[in-house]
Order: sequence, then C-alpha cells, then structure tokens
Amino acid sequence: MKRKDILDALNDIDFDMIEDAERKHQGTHNTVWLRWVAVAACLCLVIGVAVVLPMALRHGNDRWLDIPEDTDGASDGDDITDSSEDDAMSSDTTFEDTTGDNINGEDSDNELSTGNNSGTNSNPEKYTDGLVFELNDDKVSYAVVKYEGTTSKVQIPSIFNGKSVTVIADEAFRNCKNITDITIPDSIINIKYASFYGCENLTSVEIPNSVTSIGSWAFFQCEKLESIVLGDSVNSIGMYAFGYCSILENIDFGDSTPDIGESAFRECNSLVNVTIPDGVVSIGEAAFYNCASLENIVVPDSVAFIGDAAFGATKIKTATVPAIVLPQVSPMYLQTVVISSGNKIPDMSLANGKNLTSVTIPDSVKSIGSHAFSGCTALTNINIPGSVTSIGKYAFDNVNVEYLTIPDSVTQIDEKAFSSCANLKSVLIGKGVANIGQHAFYQCTALTDITVMSESVNIDRTALSGCSSLKTAALPAQALSVIDYYMPIQTVVINGGTSIHLLELADFETLESIEISNSITRIEMLAFSDCSNLQSIKFNGTMSEWKLIEFEELWNSGVPATKVVCLDGEVPLNK
Repeated sequence: MKRKDILDALNDIDFDMIEDAERKHQGTHNTVWLRWVAVAACLCLVIGVAVVLPMALRHGNDRWLDIPEDTDGASDGDDITDSSEDDAMSSDTTFEDTTGDNINGEDSDNELSTGNNSGTNSNPEKYTDGLVFELNDDKVSYAVVKYEGTTSKVQIPSIFNGKSVTVIADEAFRNCKNITDITIPDSIINIKYASFYGCENLTSVEIPNSVTSIGSWAFFQCEKLESIVLGDSVNSIGMYAFGYCSILENIDFGDSTPDIGESAFRECNSLVNVTIPDGVVSIGEAAFYNCASLENIVVPDSVAFIGDAAFGATKIKTATVPAIVLPQVSPMYLQTVVISSGNKIPDMSLANGKNLTSVTIPDSVKSIGSHAFSGCTALTNINIPGSVTSIGKYAFDNVNVEYLTIPDSVTQIDEKAFSSCANLKSVLIGKGVANIGQHAFYQCTALTDITVMSESVNIDRTALSGCSSLKTAALPAQALSVIDYYMPIQTVVINGGTSIHLLELADFETLESIEISNSITRIEMLAFSDCSNLQSIKFNGTMSEWKLIEFEELWNSGVPATKVVCLDGEVPLNK
C-alpha cells in the first residue's frame, strides 16, 4: 500500500454517513457500539500515518512501504525526512560485534575488522576478526575472553563498542597455536591466568606501560617466545607466568618493579643474562630454577625476600647480588661474586663453589656465617672489610687463600674458621679480636708466620694445631701455648701480656730469636730453658725497665745468648 493511498483513505472518511447511521439506530443498544468503532478506526489511521510511517522512513525500509523516490521533494506538503539524510544515517549505523566479525560490509578475508569501537564509528579502530569480548563487572570496560580467528597476527583494540578494553581474560588465547604475533594496546591493565598458555608459535611479546599485572601461567610453555619487553607499570608476575619458554633469550624489565612469582621463569633454558630492576622486593621460590644457560645475574639491593632455589640448578658464573640472595644461587659454576649489600653472609651460602676465584664483600657486612665459603678451593684472595665483627665456624675452611688480614673490627673467630687452608702462608689478626676458637687455623700446613695484635685475646691452645711450617709467631704472652714442639719455630715476638709462664718456650731447639714486650713484668722458671739455638733476645724497653722484671730461677737455663738488646743499650743476660 502506497503512502498516497493511505492519505486518500483518510480524506475519504464520510463522517456524515456515520452520523446518519447513528440517527437511524437511536434508542437501540447498537448506537454506542457503532460510535466507538468509528472512533477507533480513525485513531488507527492517524497512528499509522503519524508514527509508523516516519519510523519506517528513518530505517530506510522503502520496500516495506513501497514508497517511490520523491524527486519533487514533499510535494504533498507532508513533513518527511529527505532521502539523502536517511542514507547518511543508515551508513553510520553499526551493531555490537562481540566476535570481531566484519558487520559493515567489508571483505571477510581481511585480517582486521572495523568494529563499533568509537560509539559513532566516525574513527573506527582496527582489530583482528575472531576476537570475542565481554563487559567487565564494572560495566564500563571490556575484556577479551576468547579468540576464534585463524590469522597468525592478532591485534587487540583499545576501544570496543565505545568502551575501553582493559583485560585479557583467563585462558583467552590458550592453546591458540596459530598465533605468532600479538599486539596488546595500552588500554590493557590485567593479563590474567593462562591467557596465552601454550601459544607455542608466539615469538615475541611487548607488554605496554598500562599493564600492572601478569597472571599465573599467562605465557606458560610458549615454546617459540624469544623476547619479552615489560611495560614500566608491571608490579606482579604470577607463578609460572613465563615458565618453560624454552627459547626465551631476553627479558627487558624496563622501569617496572614487579614481584616475581614462584617458578615465573622456570626452565627458560635459553636465558643467558638476567638483570632485575631496582625496586623489586620479592622473588619467588624456583623463579629461575633450572635455567640451564643462565650465566650472569644482577639482583638489586631492594630485594627483601627470595624463595628457596630461586636460581637453583643453574650454571651462573657471575653474580652481583645482595647477601640475602646468595643461598638461592647454585654455587657450583660461580666464578665471580659481588655482594652488593647485607649485614650477614648467610651460612653455607657459597659452600663448595669450587670455581669461585673472586668475591667482593661490602662494608655493610658484620657477620660471615658458618661454612659461608667452605670448599671454595679456587679462591686465592679474601678482603674482609672493617665492618665485620665475627667469622663463623668453617667460614673459610679449605679455601686456598695465601695471605689473610683480619681487621681490628673482628672480635670473634670461631672453630675451624680457616682450617685446612693448605696454601695459607701469612696471617695478620687485628687488635680487636677477643676470642679465637678451637682449630681455627687447623692444618694450615703452609702457614709460616702469624701475628695477633690484640694483647687481651683468648686463644684456644689448638688454634694452630697442624701448622707444621710455622716459623714466626707474634703473640701476647698468654697465647704462647699455641706454639707446639713439632713446629719449626725460629722467631717469637711476645707483643703483650705480663707474665711468661713456666716452661712456656722450653726445649724449642729451632728457636733462634725472641723479642719481648716492655709490658712483661715476670718471667717464670724454665721459661726458655734448653732453647739450644737461641742466640738473640730483644727487649722493647729500656735497660732500667728490663732490670725491674721479676726473673725466676733457671728461666734461661741452657740458652746460648749472653745479652739482651734494649732500646737504649745492652744488658748482660744474667742481669
């Protein structure tokens, strides 16, 4: 039915006829009924013209109304929208595309579609066919929840249906084995659980600065993933997030400071270098476990927690790390270690690091733990800083250091701290040491000289047991008992104390020279007796001070020396 026919029908209504029919049936029951039928018919026609017709015109449904093109404009005087405006409105209108399919008449073979991404579609954003979107709980943003496409290069839009795309949902691209490249827009905030799990042909990922978290298992077993670039805002990387990415060679953390989850990079067997940015606080258990090619790591001082075996089963050669990290680094292949911070080197931290040749200990360290460097047989040089106060049991056991200086700050040297250091030749122990434990230098068979500068030190008598090459010892008087008969001792410097005890140095046939501190006030019976080669006795005081010393009988029995050399002259040995 044509528009003109509808209008003519309205004009042809004979209201006189209706009134005549009413007069004929006045007084009957049907009079009221006929009146309302006529009114209803009129209303239907009016509604049809006033409401339905304009709506049909706005939607361009000319075939439904069978309205011919009006080349003369609104010739009947009706207020009808111009057809050119109708066409423009129709071409701008799109519908919600929840699958990324091309709904605007574009070629379906194109990789990218233009969805209803700008509200008015005046500046549509391209994205890959097959992406499925869902509204987030906030109702003001979208999540990518699934990919049903076949193209290898995927582009996620930042805007969909006029709203930001902020989330890549759980398992959204799981096992999409055809994907090689993914473009993640800077609207994405969260990459969630297993979102790219098993995308075995994905080669590279660039995480934009907008992303704050990467969920657990997010890129797990992406076997061809070679490089990762993290945006500056990433603050957490979930467990196994990049686990078993077997050819991953490079991680660029940018300026991000993420907490690194358990096994986050486990068995990334092509990683060679890892530099974790300053600001990272936590590294989870086994985070880089069994990264078989990993050789160099840098971990910042900001790390306050590190899980067990974080760098376990690796072949790391150089490490710059805070002390807290050391126990979690496999020491087997380590060659160079720079300890950047910490107040204690933990127990067992580098034990049996047989390839370790260089270690740097910072001034912040106060304590070196038990077995910390035990068995580091290639370590030939140790610099103990002036901040250290204690050295634990077996701390440097079986280390091949040659020369050792222990600073004045050290007060405690525990049992066997330097035992079995077979190449150790010379030891200087500072003034602050108070205690030297049992067998502290046990079986240091190459040790030829030792100096202990503290006058009040307590030395266990077994401290130098097995030092079979010792020739020179500078010790306070109370420590002379550590010198044993089998030692080829030649020179003894008594640098402190007040008394030289009974038989303290008796019968040392190799002893040639003794130097005595002016703090000595008493030399007991037989103290130097039968030292048959003792030719030189020096006293670090004046002749008058020497004469004030209390000498017991036979203190110098069998000694060939005949004089004592004082600072201001010589005194006969018999006083």
